[in-house]
Amino acid sequence: MKLRRIVYKITLLLLVCSLPMVAQLQSENSYSNLAGVPFRMGFYSRGISFGNAVSSLTDGTVPAYYNPALLPYCQQSSFMATYGILSLDRSLNAISFMQHINPNAGFSLFLLNTGISDIDGRDINGYHTETFSTSENLFGFSFGLQPSTKLSFGVTIKVLYYSLYQSIKNTTAGFDIGAVYKLYDELSLGLVIQDINSKYKWDTSKLYGEEGKSTIDRFPLRRKIALAYQPQWAHITVAGEYERIEKESLVRFGAEFSPVKNFAVRAGVDEITFSRAFDPTPSFGASFRTEVFHMETEFQHTYLIERYSPSNIHYLTLYLKFL
Repeated sequence: MKLRRIVYKITLLLLVCSLPMVAQLQSENSYSNLAGVPFRMGFYSRGISFGNAVSSLTDGTVPAYYNPALLPYCQQSSFMATYGILSLDRSLNAISFMQHINPNAGFSLFLLNTGISDIDGRDINGYHTETFSTSENLFGFSFGLQPSTKLSFGVTIKVLYYSLYQSIKNTTAGFDIGAVYKLYDELSLGLVIQDINSKYKWDTSKLYGEEGKSTIDRFPLRRKIALAYQPQWAHITVAGEYERIEKESLVRFGAEFSPVKNFAVRAGVDEITFSRAFDPTPSFGASFRTEVFHMETEFQHTYLIERYSPSNIHYLTLYLKFL
């Protein structure tokens, strides 16, 4: 009995001492509760398996979602479509089109869609009434220009549309800016500021009448600095990023290795935090490239380990480059 009381007191003391730490983690972790969380998960399989550290990758395949300044490096027209397999009735899908503009520019159109389906609606007595769903969408137009062989910059205009419930819908706009500087032929530096002025504006007066109100949910501002190393003498690419988002600092990195022609494997880690507010998110992927109907066709798959979920995520991407 005496030993049990000692254990009880020690346990109680540890719980009391841990409360400030929990509060600190919640405050440090606050940006994850802000608007736009699905749009910070990544865009396509290859990028996600790189740990999303692709904002300075100048091989011409990275969507403008990551950095519009990469568009001038896309030398041919290309199209990609991504389908995400997620648990808990969630969805995440994307399509993107990129086009080179002679002599040194490019533009892109893309759509990112996410949502939750099969939400069980019940009345005050607990009886099922109907099934609900949400739809969160981002429409983007990007333009990039390369005024010199070393420097490129770009801008993305984003239209945000969210259908939350019945008459509660939102349409707003935001934008991103980015730049890429070639330090050497094999080493590039990227700078990106994302979600400038991005927000959701809600008006519930149509649903609740005089009891309704207007609120604004702002996206956290994202500032990124990235490096990518692509040596010509080796079949490997290494990339890393540092991001400042709200009061949190994140680090992510990834690498790709092509042991044989037209096949590549890659791995990355996202959301490495200095405060340990999150556990790192590792990912693994592979891709196979071939030619179909005079198009360079690449099939990409990524396996993402997701925290606090009954199952992990699979991303499938079809990438087409028009030769």
